[in-house]
Amino acid sequence: ASGLLDKGFDMYIRDPFDAERNPQLTKPDMNYLEPHLLQYCDTQGIKSFREEIAKFLTEYAKAPSELDPEHITVMNGCCAVFATLSTVLCDPGDGYLIPAPYYGGINSKTWLYGGMQPIHVPLFSEVTDEDSRPFQLTIEKLETAHKRAMEQVGIF
Repeated sequence: ASGLLDKGFDMYIRDPFDAERNPQLTKPDMNYLEPHLLQYCDTQGIKSFREEIAKFLTEYAKAPSELDPEHITVMNGCCAVFATLSTVLCDPGDGYLIPAPYYGGINSKTWLYGGMQPIHVPLFSEVTDEDSRPFQLTIEKLETAHKRAMEQVGIF
């Protein structure tokens, strides 16, 4: 099966760049960048994006008061968020409850930056009885995982 990378390579082979015979970038505006595109953006995230997030969450989450975009930080993916939170909020050796299954790349970031250990809160897909709640995070599941972590390794 041909993947996206293969397709891109095939396109290049059919029409390779050559500065004299096939320059490809022939339109004058193709080599022009607006000066603001060469600058770092606000480290909190682009202001207009944070404003839209605040507006959306205020309405969707039915916040009692309007959320302030200045209190929102946009980060590049969940690993960056977990690395930052583990560095700022936790001490080495702390644990954190995380629903499983989850993206395993988080483990290395929280360990590297905060020395933290994940405590899995298993979520299952099977329905065993009328009280089953597949893939739903419940207080009971959190408490069970917390108790197990305290008994096994004394985390928290």
